[in-house]
Order: sequence, then structure tokens, then C-alpha cells
Amino acid sequence: MRITTKKQMYQLLNNGKLGNTFRSWDSWEEVLESGYRGLMSVRSLKIGDPVRIYDIPFEEVEKFAPTHPHSLIFYEATPHKTRLFQGEVCVFNECLQLTYTFVKLPMRLAFNESELHAEGLLASSLMRTYVDPSSLDDIYELLKIYRGHVIEFSTFTVNVGILQKPTVIWEVRDY
Repeated sequence: MRITTKKQMYQLLNNGKLGNTFRSWDSWEEVLESGYRGLMSVRSLKIGDPVRIYDIPFEEVEKFAPTHPHSLIFYEATPHKTRLFQGEVCVFNECLQLTYTFVKLPMRLAFNESELHAEGLLASSLMRTYVDPSSLDDIYELLKIYRGHVIEFSTFTVNVGILQKPTVIWEVRDY
């Protein structure tokens, strides 16, 4: 199977097809209907749109979300202080490739501070050391199902997300 667009990926993610993730909503109307009023993160679905806002109160999102010109996706905010390990993993030329960081920030910001790389046995060892066994099984299964795709994940020191596991999947992409 191949994921070719961000929209397709979010549909699979929101339908539970890609494993543990944080609650998210595809529209402002869905946020309102859910009753969620906590801290949020917001991203644009349009590639190249710079909207990436983290840990913003509901009331602030309410000021711009209804009138934003592009499609936005809304997430419950993540507990950054409990981030342990995060990265992007894929298989390239039959070798596990891992880009990772220990910085306790949203991944893009964390990679700006410290972006580390490992491959092969070192990548596998890092994954086994820092990702809980159940989530590691999920990630390896996703790598089998979505050959050639990149799996973006974060592992926390507490259970998080809709499945209440330490690791969440942010993206599975080949686009």
C-alpha cells in the first residue's frame, strides 16, 4: 500500500489505521463539537503553508481558525516535558535508517537543535532501547505494510494518545 498525500495519511491516522496518536480534528467545527477546550497544536494540511503552532490555548485558536484560508488540522497538545526519544525511521536498501533526537520539543524544532543519525544495528538498538515493545512492534509492522515510507514517531515517559501507550505515530509518508 502507498500513502501519496498528507490528506490520505491523516484519514488513515484518524481512523486508527496507523497506530497510537493524539486526538485530532479535521475542522474547527469538529473541535467545537468534541467539547475539547485544552491546549492545542495546529497545522496546515497544505504543503508549504507555514502554519505550525504548538501548545496554544483553545481561546487563541478560536480567534484565527474559523477564518484561516487553508485547511487546518487540530491536535490536543503533547506533554513535551515527558518526551524521551523521537524520530523518523525507514528502510532503505534493506537497511534500517533512523533520524532521531532526545530534545524535548516538537520534532521539527528539536531537529533544529540536535539531529542525529543511525543505521543498521545501531538504529535497531536505539529503537529497542527507547521505544516500548508494543509500539516497536507497531512501527515494524507499519514498515512492512508501507514499504519505502518514513514513519515519524515520538516516545514519552508516560502513556499518551488514544491507545494510552508511550509512543505515538505522527506520520507515515511517501509524499
